[in-house]
Amino acid sequence: MPRRTVDLRNPENPVYFETRDRVTEIYFNRPDRLNPFDWELSRQFSDLIDQVKKEPSDVVIVTGKGRAFSAGADLAFLEKCTRQPEAKVRTMLRKLYANFLRVRELKQVTIAKVNGAVAGGGLGLVWACDLRTALTSAKFAFNFVKIGLSPGMGILYMTTKLMGEAKARELWLRGRTLTAEQVAKWGPIAELAATSEELDKVTRALADEILGNGKLGMQFIKQELLWKDQVDAYLDFNCKHQAKCLKSAEGKEGLRAIQEKRAPLFRV
Repeated sequence: MPRRTVDLRNPENPVYFETRDRVTEIYFNRPDRLNPFDWELSRQFSDLIDQVKKEPSDVVIVTGKGRAFSAGADLAFLEKCTRQPEAKVRTMLRKLYANFLRVRELKQVTIAKVNGAVAGGGLGLVWACDLRTALTSAKFAFNFVKIGLSPGMGILYMTTKLMGEAKARELWLRGRTLTAEQVAKWGPIAELAATSEELDKVTRALADEILGNGKLGMQFIKQELLWKDQVDAYLDFNCKHQAKCLKSAEGKEGLRAIQEKRAPLFRV
């Protein structure tokens, strides 16, 4: 059956974009559910990237509607993974992550505008953008191990590149959740803002600064920063481990704990 055509400029869609004055803005648009990621959204996002590549823009801003950038993978999608054969889970995760990480293909400079909580794959997408702005109070959740899982979407690899191995080990092994103000101390956030209105202003100011730069030079900088990048190869390794976690007793207990709004009980 052919896929249904989706209007990715429609502001009623779960993800959509608009372009004005050489700036394209991409919005995740399920604010009532904290903008979760699932299989269908990943396919739409991949299609959206194909369209944005053709837009008359030099900056792309990615953000979420409501009080979250994205809470990460949809719980129903993760539960489905626990019931599938491990090899199939590995394949599904590999494709889902590759769809979102296509943001790295854009010739435009990309800015993740972190308007609120970000976790899971949402954090992977934030790391995959060129630059980041954030509300000082926005929560960055490095908490996969708290729910019995290992990080997905190449997040550990990108955290290490952005913040250094020592900090990556500390954040992910402790499973900490920090504010953007705390995260900014280690360098990955370009601008902070105390309010949503101020975040809009500082993000637009950053975009305007970039618009004054030479396009060809910036495109070459993006290409050179990806030289010898290992995210694509790493994803195979990454998805193998995450599939095993999702099929494990710990992973299943972690997902049950989220549903039941309690701390998970991981037994020795």
